[in-house]
Amino acid sequence: MTGPQPRVVVLGSLNMDTVVGLERRPEPGETVLSASVRRSAGGKGLNQAVAASRAGAPTTMIGGVGDDRDGAELREALTRYGVDATHVRTLPEQSTGSAFITVTEDGENAIVVLPGSNGALDSDCLAPLRALPPGSVLLCQLEVPLATVLAAATIAADQGVRVILNASPVTELPQDLLRLCDPLVVNAREALRLLGDDERDVAGSDDLRQLSSDLLGLGAQSVVVTWGAGGAVWRDHQRYLTAPAPRVAVADTTGAGDAFAGTLAADLLAGRSADQALASATAAGSEATTWHGAHP
Repeated sequence: MTGPQPRVVVLGSLNMDTVVGLERRPEPGETVLSASVRRSAGGKGLNQAVAASRAGAPTTMIGGVGDDRDGAELREALTRYGVDATHVRTLPEQSTGSAFITVTEDGENAIVVLPGSNGALDSDCLAPLRALPPGSVLLCQLEVPLATVLAAATIAADQGVRVILNASPVTELPQDLLRLCDPLVVNAREALRLLGDDERDVAGSDDLRQLSSDLLGLGAQSVVVTWGAGGAVWRDHQRYLTAPAPRVAVADTTGAGDAFAGTLAADLLAGRSADQALASATAAGSEATTWHGAHP
């Protein structure tokens, strides 16, 4: 008799995104007109779960929504993309999380998040992790409480499950969490914030190499640093790997990092090498900038 199939489990946020298209962002005190507005399913957790599923991984989402229309639509979106939404809890006293995203004509975005039900997700939701078979992958971000992420990572590691943490939005990370990360995934700006070195300039490949080395020194088992059109790097205590980003026509950078993280998790679940997974994730992140919104 075969046991449960290893899978990617994503613990994270589910948001209803409101995306506003702008020629440029307003200056303080200024009013500008929008070119477009749309609503779509989002949240780093949902986006990464969708990306993992699209990359071929059996994927389960753990998260929370409110007892409202947005929550129902987010469940439907997960199911539509092939993600198991069985463990998405309804938190009746909370509203579903929301994100407000401005996207300018060059495709760059700025995001404000109202956590809602994501901020109320606690360790009571983590029971499914105890049934995960070794070889599975837990993928987390930081739009849900840090204490819940730490509890999840601890349970997963005890089960022989690989822990990937996309440390976004950035906050100070406890050593008990850092030591479980394999890898810790951040962009270059987030890496500098974790290091408390916002003023450092990352202008080229040598800077990125040093940045990844400094980041590994914080205590993770491995680290991945993404650098937009400059690609991504992987560093652990044995290897330094690089992956260039394919050149694409950028429409919207929303969700590119989530596409990267979800694809990375799917490839590592499938047993691909770090080199292969890094290249695949970088390609997926680039592709995600060619459409409007976090997923097609």
